[in-house]
Amino acid sequence: MRACIGLYVGFVILGRVAAMAVWPHVPKAVVSLVGKEVTVSDAHWQALGEFEVKAKPAGLWTIALEHVSGPVRLKLVVDPPSQEWQYSKVPLRKCKADGDLLSHMPSQACICPDAPVGALIGKLGGSSSGAAKDGTTFVVGSFCVFVVGKDAEGPLFLTINDDRSGFDDNDLSVKVKIFQSAGGVARDKDEEKS
Repeated sequence: MRACIGLYVGFVILGRVAAMAVWPHVPKAVVSLVGKEVTVSDAHWQALGEFEVKAKPAGLWTIALEHVSGPVRLKLVVDPPSQEWQYSKVPLRKCKADGDLLSHMPSQACICPDAPVGALIGKLGGSSSGAAKDGTTFVVGSFCVFVVGKDAEGPLFLTINDDRSGFDDNDLSVKVKIFQSAGGVARDKDEEKS
């Protein structure tokens, strides 16, 4: 068994070296294999860009991609995951994109009641000022893979999970990298104009 695993790891590493020679821009992923970390190619993800999501957007949502057509898988990563944003001034409350599990505000009062207060959330479809019901809302946190069904399409929005009337005292932002699975169809807002 160990010989098989060793042979597999050898092929994975050799494949990564070959891939780096041909495609030096291919992102990497770290996997754990029997207690050892190995860096391998993550070639099935295509980078769509990095987007700043303000805790106090112009509407309720920040538009990230103007149009996404399924079927496609989207990977959203807050990078670095240590970024913080503020969802309350009094009392001062900051959190990371995974939200504040110790918040005194109930998450049921927020846009997405299933997510912690302050968590990064997403919405496919709808508008920048619509609540959660005008699209498909999902929890992003610091890492998410969201599967867009074959009949689903629309803009991709991101925001902080907060009470709709509580955005005035929010501050700061997080940067989110968005990737799509190879062969998917998603375009950012600048591509739409050309």
